[in-house]
Amino acid sequence: MTVFVLMGVSGSGKSTVGRCVAERLALTFIEGDDFHPPGNVQKMAAGTPLTDEDRVPWIAALTKGINARELRRDVVVACSALTQFVRERLRAAVAEPLHFILLSADPAIIQQRLSQRPQHFMKAGMLSSQLAALQWPDDATVIDASASIDKVCADVQGALMETTQQQAILTIALLAAFADGAKDEREREEIRRIAESLAGESGNAQLSTLYQDVLLKRVDLAKAAAALTDPAHKQLAYEMAVCVCDADGVASPAEQQFLRELREALRLDAGQATQVIREADAVAAAPLAAGSPATSSMSDAEMDKYILNHAIANGAIELLPQSLATMAIIPLQMKLVYRIGQSYGYEMDKGHIREFLATAGVGLTSQYVEQVGRKLIGGLLGVVAGGLGRGLGRAATGAAFSFATTYALGQVAKRYYAGGRQMNTALLQQTYQSLLAQAKQVQGQYAGEIQQKAQSLDAAQVMNMVKG
Repeated sequence: MTVFVLMGVSGSGKSTVGRCVAERLALTFIEGDDFHPPGNVQKMAAGTPLTDEDRVPWIAALTKGINARELRRDVVVACSALTQFVRERLRAAVAEPLHFILLSADPAIIQQRLSQRPQHFMKAGMLSSQLAALQWPDDATVIDASASIDKVCADVQGALMETTQQQAILTIALLAAFADGAKDEREREEIRRIAESLAGESGNAQLSTLYQDVLLKRVDLAKAAAALTDPAHKQLAYEMAVCVCDADGVASPAEQQFLRELREALRLDAGQATQVIREADAVAAAPLAAGSPATSSMSDAEMDKYILNHAIANGAIELLPQSLATMAIIPLQMKLVYRIGQSYGYEMDKGHIREFLATAGVGLTSQYVEQVGRKLIGGLLGVVAGGLGRGLGRAATGAAFSFATTYALGQVAKRYYAGGRQMNTALLQQTYQSLLAQAKQVQGQYAGEIQQKAQSLDAAQVMNMVKG
């Protein structure tokens, strides 16, 4: 359950919009003004701004009301929350995660609204002091409140639904990542790092708590599935869970059981779900050695070009409108490492390559979880059409990520096998991270080539690349 706080100065529409959205989505609504002690109300009615000291008992009463109330799914709270002082106290005291939505409008529009409600204790003359007190939040969704009430309500409703469903899908992906119960400490730590990184990039602090919630079993599959109401989002959640389970090979019996439970919780058609698994398993089971070893007898410059071409191709695949295409990136990275090692005289199986990647600090499951997360925070839900082979939207950040990881993996594999596999764990990880940083810096130079490559690819070609 998430507590959505509609914040902003008096007159921005917090209460009106909050009640409207809560009614439309059948959520609980809490009016923050109802928790002000009489002294605060008298002070504001007299035109005297509140101090942080005045706000302390109000925040205490409000958080107590939020925590004690019987909540139906998510809850919408109308609360000015103008200062960081107030927001930090709310985060510390409210038992559930908070997401702030700032209603912002031109002061002249707000002034006009305030003049039309003379019975309210907050008078129009207080607006200047509220605007002066407002400390713009770094982690809030900002909605233009200058439009009509219907438009503002629709925008806030969309923000609530996307945030809730975004978190539900990522929760399901994390549950899938731990479904086999066999993740080692390196993989767990990498998934934790990814959750924190995505939280920082998206401005959604709750994402950093999802990892712990899943690990400590504070969330369950049924609740996460129940948060998804759009059939396309349900299908997307299932596809991504299948891909996470298959990221390190065909799903184990424990993962297969998890996927059956997920299908039932999402109420998906059994035939469609089976087709998703069949297609994903075909990618996961693709052999390493199919096709001729393209790296034999290459010069150093040719090897660098070979690695770069693979990085561009994987960046392009991330732009394709198929979730199955994204899953192909990991097998293609494994093939790249295999063929580089083969060119230096080493014969390897998937187990060896998985261990090489894990030692370098690249977990297969964690890498796919990161791809899922980047797609979601990149606005995937706004354009999702659902179904393997159907539109999932464009994800430039995902393309950059896949380009960089592929390039760094290829280059570190080249150094490792050319040097007779003499790197120790610390040096291998340090080299990979250094190469990854370089790859992220140069990715922009190849953005045009990635886009061009994506226009010439389709799902069938990607499958041929995996098999060939």
